[in-house]
Amino acid sequence: AGAIVEADRLLERAWQVYAQAAEPSAIGGYLAIEHGMVHRQLGRYARALRCVDEGQAPLREFAPGYVPFLLAQRPACWAHLG
Repeated sequence: AGAIVEADRLLERAWQVYAQAAEPSAIGGYLAIEHGMVHRQLGRYARALRCVDEGQAPLREFAPGYVPFLLAQRPACWAHLG
């Protein structure tokens, strides 16, 4: 669990850096994929699902090939919930 908690901390910092970026990019979508997985592993399912919602726009615009990886987070959350 320690590595997941550390990943969560690092991803929070990455979001802060991304928020300061001058222009939008696919990075917001990539962060959403990674942070969604971390939230799910920590049992934060609502936050994981929010990552799916928030990551769609930047991925659709800048990296549409990654959209399926992001969308796969939704059924993974529901599978964890049983």
